[in-house]
Amino acid sequence: MSMRNFLFLSIFWSVTSFNFFLLELYFKYLKGGLYWNTGVSSVAEALGCAVGGLLLAFVKEPRAFWKLKCALAVNYALGIIGSLGVLFSLSEAVEEESWLIPFFILFLNLSIGSSYVVQYAAVIFVAPKQQSSADFVFIFALLNFLAILVSSAGPLLAEVLEQPIPIVLLGVTSTVAMLSSMLLKEETDSNTVKP
Repeated sequence: MSMRNFLFLSIFWSVTSFNFFLLELYFKYLKGGLYWNTGVSSVAEALGCAVGGLLLAFVKEPRAFWKLKCALAVNYALGIIGSLGVLFSLSEAVEEESWLIPFFILFLNLSIGSSYVVQYAAVIFVAPKQQSSADFVFIFALLNFLAILVSSAGPLLAEVLEQPIPIVLLGVTSTVAMLSSMLLKEETDSNTVKP
């Protein structure tokens, strides 16, 4: 696997984990109630796994790699929509509409749940076919380790930063991941470095 694709895969894994942990801790500061927001979040994340599976069902030849990039971009676009919606819901103009925040949390967690599914499959699509199963295990372990390191900052930032900066951060990280999804490059045997 090229370093370029490994960098982008690590961005996907890190953004998804970071957004998950930041959002989960930030629920207590959002209107709509902690229990209601958490319930919506759990349902949305389960639905997100199904959405990720449906997106992957369309990732097949012809142009499977391009379809994978689009599936990743759709996931992070949902996160952008959700964060913009929560920001809009926090404004004073719609202060009485407490149902809006759980509605947009639905988008955020659909994005997170679906991103987890698609990013696991992305490793298999991006890595060249001749890599051994031990290489895949190492790649998964390294990506997971990097994501854990980055995601540990999520809860800290949710507690330290003033409202609405954590939600803006969710939107910014989702935007970076969405743009990165378009920069993935399909690998062939000629541009692969063997370990």
